[in-house]
Amino acid sequence: MKLQVKNLNAEYKKQKVLNNISFEIKSGDFICLCGPNGCGKSTLLSCLANLQNDSLIISKQSSILLDNKNINEIKTKDLAKHIAFMQQNEFCSWDFSVEDFVLQGRYCHSQHGIYSKEDLQIVHKNLSLLEIMNLAKKNLHQISGGEFQKVRLARALTQEPDFLLLDEAANNLDFSFEPKLMEFLSKLSKEKNIGIIISIHNLNIASQFGQNIILLTKNNNQEQKMFHGNSRQVFTKENLKLAFNQDFTLYEHPINKSIQIY
Repeated sequence: MKLQVKNLNAEYKKQKVLNNISFEIKSGDFICLCGPNGCGKSTLLSCLANLQNDSLIISKQSSILLDNKNINEIKTKDLAKHIAFMQQNEFCSWDFSVEDFVLQGRYCHSQHGIYSKEDLQIVHKNLSLLEIMNLAKKNLHQISGGEFQKVRLARALTQEPDFLLLDEAANNLDFSFEPKLMEFLSKLSKEKNIGIIISIHNLNIASQFGQNIILLTKNNNQEQKMFHGNSRQVFTKENLKLAFNQDFTLYEHPINKSIQIY
């Protein structure tokens, strides 16, 4: 399966955020989305998930295609069977148990929200996969922010999507867990044949684990460029200077041989 972005131009509250963005992601790809704050990472992921509203407007010349069909033509419930989006911030007001919260990921596969034993088995499988099965019966308000991030990821995986969009999924996680999460997602993309895009601030972690990198830039005049390729192609001194307006030193990691940025 293939998700294509063609000439994507988007405005947020009448301010241009994305300018002529084009790329594609296929099942099994693992892409790290990088760039400074305000460059449009969250907006790009929202567009891919087809979350448009009065504040976020996509130009009529833009198109996002799921296996050559415009996502605007796909019903929301059907699209959720193919694309799962874990937004950057979320708060749940309801007193759900972790198990019930993750079960919501099966809604797109259910008949009018009626869940089966198989749905519950899929929930337990993903809780176990993320090593949080011990939280299943806990109330959401009884768990930590880092645990809630893992619970949200379990819910997204429970949709059994073809594409997984993650907006800063490493937020609130222990320092030691970030590389574990990236290694987990990298393996998951290959083993389950899921196309994954994750926005991430840690460029060195992105370089180590990302099969491909998308780097968004935006200068003081709000002009935007996008660089797409492997880490050695994208993380050059020139591109990083353009993105972050400062000089960097590049070197090769002595163990994993990935490009590291200082």
